[in-house]
Amino acid sequence: MQPCRRAPRPCVVALIPARGGSKGLPGKNLAPLGGRPLVAWSVEAALACPLVDRVVVSTDSPEIAAQAERFGAEVPFLRPAALGGDTVTTGAVVRHALDELQRDGYRPEVLAVLYPTSPFRPPGLLDRLVGLNLGGHASVVTARRMEPSPVAFLPGPGAARPAGTPPGTPLFRCYGLYEGTSLDPGQHTSLYHEVTDPVQLIDIDGQADLDLARAALEAGLVPWAAPDAGGPR
Repeated sequence: MQPCRRAPRPCVVALIPARGGSKGLPGKNLAPLGGRPLVAWSVEAALACPLVDRVVVSTDSPEIAAQAERFGAEVPFLRPAALGGDTVTTGAVVRHALDELQRDGYRPEVLAVLYPTSPFRPPGLLDRLVGLNLGGHASVVTARRMEPSPVAFLPGPGAARPAGTPPGTPLFRCYGLYEGTSLDPGQHTSLYHEVTDPVQLIDIDGQADLDLARAALEAGLVPWAAPDAGGPR
């Protein structure tokens, strides 16, 4: 059984889903960025958040698992092959991870999903957002405000609702910097945390996105992480 490090404060687990396959950019989660593999950026950000008790990477790839552990994350299980395809939902990955953790007696109160394809999280961001989940919000999601549109984006990749949103209602597109969920059934309120910095909104799906992220680093647009800084903890 893995206890909380700072009981009796609620347990918080950061879950980083990082599968081995990728159509848009083969080997994406191990692609070099600023002197470390892409997955390491999310691992390091989670480890730097004092409210996070465990940093767990869910992957089907032994290579990603080895790199995640090298940078300080836990990889207590490998995903089955059935959860390694490009059509597998984040919900299915989360359910599998929670089942595996609970099998070992660990039951977190807050689950923070950090997508490795969104690497640029400034210091303090996770502290604020985890704090919002701990403070009573059932769901906290990073998002970008959209121009008026007949579609309003809701939490979850690809989730949307049809036209009919009242005039003036903000529309948002979710980004993978943070998707936090309180597992306390008594919590019900949801919150969008609006992100406006275009660098933080870089989402790496293909080679052009990776090139953009590297250019942002080289141009000094990620001041909290100089190029070639960092390394295994």
